[in-house]
Amino acid sequence: FANLSKNNVLEMLGLSRNNMPTLTCLLLFGKYPQEIAPLLTINCVKIKGNEYISSKKINERFLANESISGTISQMYSLAFRFITSNIKITTIINEKGNRKDKYEYPLTAIREILLNALIHRDYSYMVRSIPISIIIYDNRIEISNPGSILGNYKVEDLGKEYLPIRNAFLCRNSEDLLASENRHSGILTIIEDMKKNDLFP
Repeated sequence: FANLSKNNVLEMLGLSRNNMPTLTCLLLFGKYPQEIAPLLTINCVKIKGNEYISSKKINERFLANESISGTISQMYSLAFRFITSNIKITTIINEKGNRKDKYEYPLTAIREILLNALIHRDYSYMVRSIPISIIIYDNRIEISNPGSILGNYKVEDLGKEYLPIRNAFLCRNSEDLLASENRHSGILTIIEDMKKNDLFP
């Protein structure tokens, strides 16, 4: 890129088209991307019990409730904090008397699934009004985003096949900004980390 103009570089990175910022640019570098797309957000709740409406008392339905906005990096950080603040932590003292906190779910798995939800969601116009959803139940965490698996693939293919990528420029730029690998290793990492912690993969 050394001999290219800044505009040329931005276009090659998918951050600009006709001297205007792309959605990728806004999501990664915008001051407040939701000014353009108000519901490109994350809705986070912690539920009492194992079902979405587990209490007859409306005021007890959500133990925690937060709507997260900002750039992808900001939303990732805030969502990660919401999850780690609302799951159980076990304190372990080893034989040397050192303390170690162990979270209910492996943090690497939480990191991977959050990055997947943000980077691989469908950002097309028709579904920009659908936020990413995080629901923490007593027995599980559910994270869902708009859009099916791209191409003629099934959920069972995740982590086994090299699947097509929906948001190529977003994926590529996220390698530098969010340290995401983009090597189709995320699902395998999640499964292995859950197994290591004796949790359902």
